[in-house]
Amino acid sequence: MDYRGFVCAINGSRDGYQVPAALHEAGVLKRFVTDYYAPETAPGWLPAPMARRRSPFLPKRMTANTPGCFLIQHSATRLGLPMNRVFPHTDPMLGRHALRAAKRLGANLYCYSGYTPHWRKIPSGMRLIDFEFHPLTGLTAELLREDAARYPEVAWSYAQEQRLAAQERAHDSWRHADAVVCASRMTARSLEFAGCEPTRISVIPYGFETATRAIPRQPGGPARFLFVGQGVQRKGLHHLLRAWRSVDPARARLTLVCYAIDPGITALAEQAGIELLGRQERPALDALMQSAQVFIMPSLIEGFGLVYLEALAAGCHVVGTENTGLPDLPLSAAARTLVPAGNLTALGEAIEALIQRHEVPGFDAEAIAAEAAGWTWANFRRKVADHARSVLD
Repeated sequence: MDYRGFVCAINGSRDGYQVPAALHEAGVLKRFVTDYYAPETAPGWLPAPMARRRSPFLPKRMTANTPGCFLIQHSATRLGLPMNRVFPHTDPMLGRHALRAAKRLGANLYCYSGYTPHWRKIPSGMRLIDFEFHPLTGLTAELLREDAARYPEVAWSYAQEQRLAAQERAHDSWRHADAVVCASRMTARSLEFAGCEPTRISVIPYGFETATRAIPRQPGGPARFLFVGQGVQRKGLHHLLRAWRSVDPARARLTLVCYAIDPGITALAEQAGIELLGRQERPALDALMQSAQVFIMPSLIEGFGLVYLEALAAGCHVVGTENTGLPDLPLSAAARTLVPAGNLTALGEAIEALIQRHEVPGFDAEAIAAEAAGWTWANFRRKVADHARSVLD
């Protein structure tokens, strides 16, 4: 049978429906299967969070809800059940629904990892594209284990990682896919570590849209550094705080925005010149980004890191590691600094160099934001569509 187009399967609103929207814009989407997708005109009784479960680039007529999947997940959320115990039951439901739709419509499959039907049930000739949105656990576990052995302050978050890894259902969709897509070379590295052939992997970096504008920073005063993310091992916050010990608070200040933080890392944050904040509402977070000169998140593991693009759009110079999506964005040295993951010496040297740059000649926030403007969701969708067509051809 000659299968044409794709049925796409994703649970929830991950990535803002950009992949199915890309397939629709390219004319190759036959159906998008998800737990719940809202109509263009939502009924008045529909809660606002559910009414937002849609994209202006993807009409309702191209979608199919999976009521059983939605009801189980919604009930579990209301009951406060851990979702990592629910997804092993609901994810296969989406996969089965997608496969039935693909057979009925004579289409191929484009599934986010975890929502792929069992490979033995996929008919011969039906192609499969697997989108891996997180680094695979093999390389992740090795990096976290080596780091935990060096830094005892991450014992709590490392134990959390181990518990989640033990409960997580292993996904190996990539083994049986005709092509594999991911958003960063870091995720591609984790696939290769697991045994995936590099020739099957395509890296398509995410995009971003924001109404936040870059505001010129006022000269003078200490350099303002900002970290936004969970205060856990994989975000490299303990590396940052250890490197920060040599920073003179008269020359630089560091603000940490963490809605969750490892108690051991909290103790490291008790330094002069460091402010620790909890979760911030969007306007407050935008204001912090618009006032900082440098956004710094030296992650040990990051599937991409959309927050880097948010910070760039606000005019921040960004600091990250090669284990993030930053290396996949061809930014200039004026906008980006890359350091080796876990290398405290290199991180400390980068911080000092950026403090000196703040002092003379300073950062051009508007020029940094202009560089970030090239990385849009529209560009991401176009590249996803081009790749999907190449698989069909």
